[in-house]
Amino acid sequence: MTIHRLEIEVRPGLVDALALETRHRLETWLRLRPAALRTRRVVHLELGLRDDEAAQVLAALVDPVAEVGALGLLPDPEPDGATWVALAVGLLPGVTDSVGGSVVRAAEDCLGRTLAGRVYTSTLYLIAGLEVAQVQHAADALLHNPLIERARVLALPRTLDLEVPRPGSEATPGVA
Repeated sequence: MTIHRLEIEVRPGLVDALALETRHRLETWLRLRPAALRTRRVVHLELGLRDDEAAQVLAALVDPVAEVGALGLLPDPEPDGATWVALAVGLLPGVTDSVGGSVVRAAEDCLGRTLAGRVYTSTLYLIAGLEVAQVQHAADALLHNPLIERARVLALPRTLDLEVPRPGSEATPGVA
């Protein structure tokens, strides 16, 4: 089944409340002071949609006044002298994605038909001014719950990632 990736972020010039709260937590709890921090909502649609249908769903999910979105990837931040690191935090395979369930219902309403498949949501943190090891430490200590979430530090520039957290393994089980 075709997978579409959507990225949504606060429009430039507006306040990214999650980024401000995350920055405050990093400074307060870990004494880490990023030069800049931005967040994005990432949605993987595994609903068997055509590209034009995925674009319709994106338009339904993005607040046109406060947000920008893209089918695929939004551009990575410009370096401007700072080193940027990306951190993706999403649910582990088998954990119920209630936001993903809401997106399925919104997509069905938008397209006017019942859809089969799943939607997977995650958060992308774009952090400037910290080293990869510091971002990994922040992920482990503060930015994700390892019991239900996975965190991955991503290299910039990013490439299109269509991996979804499916439960189980596609490998044939071995016999002991």
